Amino acid sequence: MRACIIAASALALAAPLPALAQDEASPAMAELSDRLSDPVEQEKLATMVGAMGEVLMELPVGPLVNAMAKAAPEGSGMAKPDIAPDATMRDLAGPGAERMQDEIADKVPVMMGMLAGLVEGLDALRPALKEMANRMENRIGQHDLP
Repeated sequence: MRACIIAASALALAAPLPALAQDEASPAMAELSDRLSDPVEQEKLATMVGAMGEVLMELPVGPLVNAMAKAAPEGSGMAKPDIAPDATMRDLAGPGAERMQDEIADKVPVMMGMLAGLVEGLDALRPALKEMANRMENRIGQHDLP
């Protein structure tokens, strides 16, 4: 659950990624790294993730879980849970559910900072990766592959 929210948030920041595929990706990589490192952007995303977490906690999942249990073939070993039809994600998450979205939102800035470092590292590796791709292309070109 937490990983889904964080992944969705990271994808929201990845809007400039198509520009990274261009040969001159360094400015785009620098911009992405700057956005990931920016405390204002981090706070905005943390707030958004917290709100998303709150909404997701209210998502009714009882009918879905019960339908999945009924659809499981006999002898599959899948437990047949008895969940109230109005059960929500909060109900399934248990006693710590009240703190979950706050904990996730608190970790967003740290994760964004880590992603900024990763982007910088990838940008530094870009010339070496390009050279490796060229060597692979040359080696493949030397062989008659279908």
